[in-house]
Amino acid sequence: ALAVEYFSEKYGGIGGSGGPVVLMGHSSGAHVSMLAAMRGRLPVVDALIAGSGVYDVERQQQQEKRMGVNEISPMSAANGFSKESFCRYSPQFLSDDLPANFPPTLLVHGEDDDVTPLENSREFHRTLEDKSTDIGRKKGLLGSFM
Repeated sequence: ALAVEYFSEKYGGIGGSGGPVVLMGHSSGAHVSMLAAMRGRLPVVDALIAGSGVYDVERQQQQEKRMGVNEISPMSAANGFSKESFCRYSPQFLSDDLPANFPPTLLVHGEDDDVTPLENSREFHRTLEDKSTDIGRKKGLLGSFM
């Protein structure tokens, strides 16, 4: 979030043009971008594109156990090792209070992704869609390409 603010202040947007700023993240980049957006920490971002993101940390940790990579994956360490901290760092469970500046969002996920299951994005899409409608502004979710 701080890097986005710095970039916008120093260079006036993409290429110094002062045009719209679109933040795109893939996998853990989608995860941390979404966390920042849901916490209202992206005041200068006009839109968010999140690809194959981790939106439920506990579900992702279970997937990594099935794959046999949980011992070498930084997922648990980066998100606090406990079920409580997994929830705190899971956008899926932070969606109750979308901030007023939550950017229009596009979720993208590959159908054959065996590292971060597609269902993770589908469920998060449904949650965002419901919450965007609840607060009376459909712009919170642009759509999905899954």
